[in-house]
Amino acid sequence: MLLYILLLCFTNNCLPNTKTKQYQVSELKQDCELVQSTFLSVETAVHSFRYADTYSAAALRESSLKFIAAHFPLVAETDAWEAFCKSGNGDLLVEVTRAVASNIEMVEIEE
Repeated sequence: MLLYILLLCFTNNCLPNTKTKQYQVSELKQDCELVQSTFLSVETAVHSFRYADTYSAAALRESSLKFIAAHFPLVAETDAWEAFCKSGNGDLLVEVTRAVASNIEMVEIEE
């Protein structure tokens, strides 16, 4: 939860721009994204993906998307996935669908 608060604060420029460089906000944001990426699970991946998209957390967004694609059968059974599908985020849903499709290995059908 603390990581979400930190990301929220730093992505919404809670600190004045003059202080951004002094406090190395970009580096801290990247560190938070990396740490959060290590805690992805079937239950948290969709929320992390939506959060990362909203707050421009590129590394977390990418790792969440890859996690969802790699574990899609399990992710698709969660309440978070159902809420995501009903949320009206069509562009994000298309992106996830494409990631899942690219993760599927094509199998030759022998006649």
